[in-house]
Amino acid sequence: MPVICLPARRSNMPMLTRSLLVAACALSLNALAGTPPNIVLLLADDWGFSDVGAFGGEIPTPNLDALAAQGTRFTNFHVAASCAPTRAMLMTGVDNHRNGVGNMPETMPDEHAGKPGYLGVLDRNVVTVASLLREGGYHTYIAGKWHLGHEAYNDSGGQRLR
Repeated sequence: MPVICLPARRSNMPMLTRSLLVAACALSLNALAGTPPNIVLLLADDWGFSDVGAFGGEIPTPNLDALAAQGTRFTNFHVAASCAPTRAMLMTGVDNHRNGVGNMPETMPDEHAGKPGYLGVLDRNVVTVASLLREGGYHTYIAGKWHLGHEAYNDSGGQRLR
């Protein structure tokens, strides 16, 4: 069962291109295997290469190492200076300013508020990777912090556990 792990790292390749490559990989595996692959995206705040054993880290992470060994590891992902913009890029495949999360609302300077790219939440005009996967027959889930807005268009209608 293929698994995709995405540790943070800067890249010159546009994020949309990387997202499309991930989707193409999944579709190719589906065509070859006859069943869609499982896809697991891991994003952790303050998580670097030296923190995970599969990437040469000093900390034992046997479960993460096992996931990485059984799947495909992508090692080229651009991160923002804070968690919500990074999460927004991962969820949409586009730069955080293009998806509306130029900064977190609680840390956004007043002069940025309302300007293009600084909604503080996902813009209604961006598509998430999860919605594309759902259209392809996948069941999508998120565990942990969302922090990308609670507007009706950002809420999939799923049950939130608090």
